[in-house]
Amino acid sequence: MSEILFIGMVLCVLALALTACGVALVWKKKLKNRNLNWHALLAASLTAAVGYGLTQRSPISIGLQDLDLAVSLGLAWVISFIFFWVCIERVINSHRDSVDFQESSVLSMLYTDSRQDDMEFQPTELMTPRSDPVRADAKH
Repeated sequence: MSEILFIGMVLCVLALALTACGVALVWKKKLKNRNLNWHALLAASLTAAVGYGLTQRSPISIGLQDLDLAVSLGLAWVISFIFFWVCIERVINSHRDSVDFQESSVLSMLYTDSRQDDMEFQPTELMTPRSDPVRADAKH
């Protein structure tokens, strides 16, 4: 049982390392939404291949049957694909938003259509409570 846990931990560390490489690629603008699926497929396949190698060729062979091995590697592939894809998608979206709105307020990030560059207001009349408008040119 400890061999299975060791292999699982190695595969988790590998998935985290591949995700960190993906984040670095996003920051260098090499990884975008259009090629994210291919990178996620590559990361998941690499993780499953390492898992296969650890179960078959390592001295800690755990002796899984073929069906158990296929299910385990398939599960490792799916989990690493989802982990890589979700993490990198969130990094891409946050990176794109931070570049677009570097000097904006939070409100303008939420409502991009309501942003106005130069607002010109008409001069207003000064009002006092329960009184008539007081004009600047009026004399008392």
